[in-house]
Formats: sequence, structure tokens, C-alpha cells
Amino acid sequence: MTDTIKNVSWVEDTERAVALARDADKAQQQAELLSDSESDLGALLSEFELLRDSAVVVTGLGWEGKPPPPDLLQNLEDASATLDSRPLKLAESALSDFRRKVADALRQCWGNHAARQLGDVADLLQLS
Repeated sequence: MTDTIKNVSWVEDTERAVALARDADKAQQQAELLSDSESDLGALLSEFELLRDSAVVVTGLGWEGKPPPPDLLQNLEDASATLDSRPLKLAESALSDFRRKVADALRQCWGNHAARQLGDVADLLQLS
């Protein structure tokens, strides 16, 4: 009877050790994902700062800004509520998409301004 109790105890101890090892592995993976996300978000922040500085140049040229889409705000809110990597990756993806859209809109605004300026030059050449 004592052997049975010791064997059961040993099995339970082994199961606990395996579970702890799995938890430690999951924690390590989660820490690595969070570290990667920190790096990716830092790069996105730098890109948004550059876009902000670029927007100053086109503010007087018809640039009215680009509001963030509602899903971006929801993704950021979801990511801030947990350490789970899935909502964080969704927020990163949404931020990256928004960054691209802002950059495209800034380029379009500048392109429209340049086209107007070229049009003015063409008109002046025609008048002369």
C-alpha cells in the first residue's frame, strides 16, 4: 500500500514538474513575443513621428489630417487590456496599415500641390 501511495505521489510530482516546465516555456515564448512587439512598435512610433513632421509641411496645402479608423482604436484598446500576443499583433498590423494610409495621403496632398504649381506654370507660359 505504501508503494502505491509513493508511486502516485511520484506521478503527481512528475505531472506538476512537466506542467511547470510547459508554463515556463510558454512564459519564455510570451516574453520573446512581447520583446519583438516592443521593437516593432518602437519602429512604428519613429515612422509616425516622421509622418507628423512631414504633415507640418503640407498643413497649409490642403492637408486636413487622417483620422484613425475605429478598428484601430478598438485593437489598441484590446491590446492594452492583456499580455496575450494575438491582440497585440492585431494592433501592430492595424497601426502599420494606418501608417501606410497616412503616408499615401501625405504624398497625394503633396502631389496635388505640385500639380497645381505646374498648372500655374503652364498658364503663365501660355500667357507669355
